[in-house]
Amino acid sequence: MNTSKFLGYAGLLPFVALLILNFFQQHDWQINLQQAFIFYSAIILSFIAGTLWQKNDHPIDVSRQILSNAISLLAFACLLMPLKNAVVLLPIGYLLLLIFESLFFDTNVDSDVYFKMRTRLTLSVIFLHGVAFAMWFG
Repeated sequence: MNTSKFLGYAGLLPFVALLILNFFQQHDWQINLQQAFIFYSAIILSFIAGTLWQKNDHPIDVSRQILSNAISLLAFACLLMPLKNAVVLLPIGYLLLLIFESLFFDTNVDSDVYFKMRTRLTLSVIFLHGVAFAMWFG
């Protein structure tokens, strides 16, 4: 497994760990595990949105920059809103990012492998947000 795949899948571990810890949460925890899940999700969404960023003034690249910033602002806004709203909006951000990335998708073999991995990771993160919603509000 190459480094990018390893790091991509390793990035799922905090989502899973926070949900597991939340399931067994005791009242003496010093942190709010639900907030930690949302914080981590917002950070990762902003980080991945940076993949759209390009350094040219080509109209397509400018569109990517605007989309990248809009998704990062969505992630930031999720940090300021009620937990229920954030756990619904963050996976929408991940899905939108995947859709936007697919529109700008380059069809060479390396990017095909990358996009398949991104799709699996995005669907996993969306599923984990669904689990979080069911645990916290179901």
